[in-house]
Amino acid sequence: MLKTKKLTLEQYLQPFSISAFAISEDESFLIYSSNSNGNYNLWKLELNGSAAPQQLTFHNQKTEAISISSNPMTKETSIFFTSDKDGNENSHLYSVNQNGGNWQDIRTEPQSRYFLGGVSQDGLRLFYTSTKDNPLYLSIFSYDIKSGLEKLLHEGQEAETHLLGMSPNEAEFAYFARTNHSNMKIYGTSNGCAVELVPDAKQEYRVSSLSYISEDIVYFGTNYGHEFTYLAKYDFHTGEFEKVLEILREDIESIKYCSTSGELYIKTKKGPVDRLYSYHLKNHALNDLNLPTDTIQDFLITDSCSVYICGSSARKPVTIFQKQKDKEWLPLLENQVETISEEELVKPELITYPSFDGVEIEAMYYSAKKENSNGHVIVYPHGGHNTTNRFFMMDFSNISFKRGSVFSLLTLGEPLIMALHF
Repeated sequence: MLKTKKLTLEQYLQPFSISAFAISEDESFLIYSSNSNGNYNLWKLELNGSAAPQQLTFHNQKTEAISISSNPMTKETSIFFTSDKDGNENSHLYSVNQNGGNWQDIRTEPQSRYFLGGVSQDGLRLFYTSTKDNPLYLSIFSYDIKSGLEKLLHEGQEAETHLLGMSPNEAEFAYFARTNHSNMKIYGTSNGCAVELVPDAKQEYRVSSLSYISEDIVYFGTNYGHEFTYLAKYDFHTGEFEKVLEILREDIESIKYCSTSGELYIKTKKGPVDRLYSYHLKNHALNDLNLPTDTIQDFLITDSCSVYICGSSARKPVTIFQKQKDKEWLPLLENQVETISEEELVKPELITYPSFDGVEIEAMYYSAKKENSNGHVIVYPHGGHNTTNRFFMMDFSNISFKRGSVFSLLTLGEPLIMALHF
């Protein structure tokens, strides 16, 4: 009689993670940071489908951000990225070429942390936020790769400061100053002077993301005067602030612009799931792109308006998908729990429960099958003032579920910070 082999813990831990990714300008290859061989390193995937991923680095450290830039004069391609050291969170800036060679230590100031903000169109300048010389409030810098000169663009004062974006000609920039996660201010420079993009604000607000459409026009996400984050517009020429688009009970988290089509691509969050839309700035058409995953870690838009996402679902490990204009989503990487079908994994039920003050708090309820149930419930309170748990694949919940436990994951998000303190 044949016996079915018992599923092992290792099978559930087999899927790899992806911490960051980027697409080359011509969309010929993809660079991503993954622990698929046990340690985080950079990998390259040719998008013609003819070869397996190629490992580019062997530094064995997690990468937070990646940017690919091609020098139009030399035609050389550089991969810029930030990695810390053994989880110390002091991310430094490095670069390699597209084959993994010519490693360069770019910004490695001891005890300083660097947040990569972008690369100039000619690939010769980097823009970033750093704790260098200003660990409490942070500052914004540019760095000339050819000369090695670093330039201070803005020194943060009185609140934590982060770069949001550079204008098309890179003469101006936008940033936010954060006192806490519900009290932020957003600024843009105009002729060297900082201008608050929510003029004469009478109450605290949050901001999420910003995209320059031209030298004078920016779109960004804010919840000023509202519960949920909406799309707003600011015109530097007229000084006008305008609410543009609100999506019912969804928070706008990230905005990216495709100049070819004149569309904004908008990622929103609704409870434990994400959605992605295209929004046409002229005819105001809003189109749901029907994501193949429940959540998105990050997404990118190319000049051809192709969309690339890195995301996962409750029963799907993280992977990268491509959607070309007017085509269906295409997975670019294979990542799955070995020998276990998607139907055998658990998808949680979203439930709510009342706090002591009547506020409804969301929770995810993973229910074991009757034939496996052992009558036990694992309660895992988790969350905080700036995060909630989402519908992404969680190894320990599936392991508990398969062994017969009911798993309850209680989440606490920013709007509910006063309801409970775990």
